Amino acid sequence: MNASDPSTPAEELSLLARAQKKSVQRAVAQNPNTPLDVLNSLWEKYPDCMLANPIIAFWELTQPGHIEEKITPIAFLIVYNHLKKNGEAIPQHIFSSKVAKKMISNAFNERDPRVFDHAAQEEMPEIRASIIEAAKYDAAFFHDHAPDAIWEIYARDVSSDFLRAFARVLRTIAHTVNSPRPAFFEVARRLSELEDDVIDQQLAQCPQMPEEITNRLVRSSNHGIRHALSCSLYFSEQAVEWVCSDFDEDIRIQFAHASPNATVHKFLLKDRSRKVRETLAANLNITPDILSQFDIKDHPSVLKSVFKNPQASYDLQSRIFKEGHADVKNVLHDTHLNLNSKFYFEHKSLIPREVSIQITKRSNLPEKILDDLASHADSKIRLAMAKRLGNFRCWRATTGNLALLARFVADPDPQVRHEVCRDPRLTAAQFVELSRDPSPGIRGEVVQHMLTVLASHRNSKRFSIYRTFYEEVSPIFLERAKDPDQEVRRVIANSVDAPPEALNPLFDDANPKVQRAVRSQSLWPFGAVLDFEKKNPLFGTNRLRHGQTTPSSHLIHEFTRGDNAFLRYIAAQCLRTSLSDLRALASDAHPAIRNMAAAKIEIRAAKLQKNKTPLSDSQAPG
Repeated sequence: MNASDPSTPAEELSLLARAQKKSVQRAVAQNPNTPLDVLNSLWEKYPDCMLANPIIAFWELTQPGHIEEKITPIAFLIVYNHLKKNGEAIPQHIFSSKVAKKMISNAFNERDPRVFDHAAQEEMPEIRASIIEAAKYDAAFFHDHAPDAIWEIYARDVSSDFLRAFARVLRTIAHTVNSPRPAFFEVARRLSELEDDVIDQQLAQCPQMPEEITNRLVRSSNHGIRHALSCSLYFSEQAVEWVCSDFDEDIRIQFAHASPNATVHKFLLKDRSRKVRETLAANLNITPDILSQFDIKDHPSVLKSVFKNPQASYDLQSRIFKEGHADVKNVLHDTHLNLNSKFYFEHKSLIPREVSIQITKRSNLPEKILDDLASHADSKIRLAMAKRLGNFRCWRATTGNLALLARFVADPDPQVRHEVCRDPRLTAAQFVELSRDPSPGIRGEVVQHMLTVLASHRNSKRFSIYRTFYEEVSPIFLERAKDPDQEVRRVIANSVDAPPEALNPLFDDANPKVQRAVRSQSLWPFGAVLDFEKKNPLFGTNRLRHGQTTPSSHLIHEFTRGDNAFLRYIAAQCLRTSLSDLRALASDAHPAIRNMAAAKIEIRAAKLQKNKTPLSDSQAPG
């Protein structure tokens, strides 16, 4: 196998690349028939072999402008450093600006310090620009590995665009590195001497700027520069006084919001602007000692910010709540404030009703506070808690929510009981309790709610759900059918889901509106079949139903001879009632049933006469 022979197969060259002799490896690195991945690996070890390989010229001839797709960025970097180290010229047809950018970008991505060996000092502006561009995304890598000489060279660049980009790198370094190296400050001083507004704005955003720089920037006429200085850590006392006396309130507000400087905080503590003091009180960098120096008689908005600051001590919060303006107490219903049980119970007597009502709307309240509000002596607060229970945040059937529901069902205030009588988590026992409430409005509301639940189960895939709930609440309907309030009885009279036994007494109700509501119905109650099945288990269910819930002709026959006037009345209207049953109903003791049956017989007779069809006694139309 000849490592130098271009006719040597690629597979053999791959094997030769693993040889111990460097001369063999170098020969393979210069052989144009060597596989591309092997070439790139060898060129990283023997960079001088890349330009000696005829394959480079071949690629340039056959695929001009695409050489960067063949050679890896790391191989490019090593070859570049080799040429620079030996003072050889960089072939521009290979090392284009596109290749250089890719080479540098890859070096930063891989955090390869070899990029600073020669490329960082390259006179070509495109390469230096590529390094600065890459440094913006990994400033810490540049800070840790770029030699001091490169910092100095870059700081003396003649291009204003380059210097502005370098200033942006300094800003990123200042926010990434805790303790910048001395070269950082030397470059900052050099750039500051240029008095360029764009550069100054970048320097102003660096927390670690030397005092002499901040002292100059703080007097700048440029609003953006003064605004950006708010994050600076190093201010002389004179500079602080200058900043805190700035005629522009916007600047002072920005410093109050962002400055970590305690001296700045002390000055702004007495600022004439309420907005400045309010913003300062919310600054997370402010110390508890300075927070405690706010005037206890300051505006409520300022004191609220002090109260909500995580740095505020418990004693300070207590003092603000007790001695501050009455409006400060509204801070307790702020959803961003963590309200703990200790503070709530120690200051409970000072909390106004309106504030307690607002507190009920907060989520994640401790259970002890919830229990206290739910049993509050003020019914308006208990009502607010009952409304909270129906809120979308409290819909779960948790132990705590169910306990609150049980408490509100038995609440002495009718408004509170009314608020929960439509809760979907009510048990059968609670339905019974509310259905016997002294307030007719609550009785009517809970009856309507039970009917709504039944209606929602009507088309369930499992009809057993309807049956189970129906059997649970039927006794309530029977009891409420005798309710002294006509509106409660009317709710039952208007429903197709009420039990027939409850509708029967309402068929002849003393109130004309209730009676009219029952007699206007023409549909079979869903409970008609269910009640009959329960009372007559041996009758045979296959003979009872026409579909899921409608009675069969056999069951209609039973109803026409039963003692339920309402069911006889519905049978008189039904198209599936036999003619013989209709004739029996036409002789019913109840005039309304007799009249309805007679009218239906007359209609049927007219239809049969029109169709000239013989009238059969056993016929069951429909």
